[in-house]
Amino acid sequence: QGLQFAAGMSVLIYGVRQFIAEITAAFVGISEKYIPDAKPAVDCPAIFPFAPTAVLVGFVGSLLGGLFAMLLMVVFKSPTIMIPAAGICFFSGGTCGVFGNAYGGWKGAFVGSFIVGIALCVLPLILYPAFSALGIAGASFPNVDYNIIGAILDGILGLFTFGG
Repeated sequence: QGLQFAAGMSVLIYGVRQFIAEITAAFVGISEKYIPDAKPAVDCPAIFPFAPTAVLVGFVGSLLGGLFAMLLMVVFKSPTIMIPAAGICFFSGGTCGVFGNAYGGWKGAFVGSFIVGIALCVLPLILYPAFSALGIAGASFPNVDYNIIGAILDGILGLFTFGG
């Protein structure tokens, strides 16, 4: 099982690198014509090659943090139970693992990504009612930044709602 997991992660990381190379080349072609002097940029996967083991530690830590958060939702009888999404746990948790590893070794990689995993499941609960009010009940987005900014905007916009 461990070898299968490692092989799967290797294939995934190789695929991400190949995707980045292809999309960067496509961006350069478009940018030369429409946006001269633009610089291509990618997010999380760009740092994965610096610490591939930390990416895996971060993924596992984030997934475990998400499962822990899900368990807390069950224990506290939350009307909504968020299930950790493996994809976002890989990208957000892996990124957190790389930075956590740089500052605190494997413990930093694991603990930081575990906290991010909790946030990936708990923070969407804040915006869940807002999505229902928009007519997209049952929807959520597990990105930490999206949920923090979204919750702040929802709170601010809620000040201007007068019954209704």
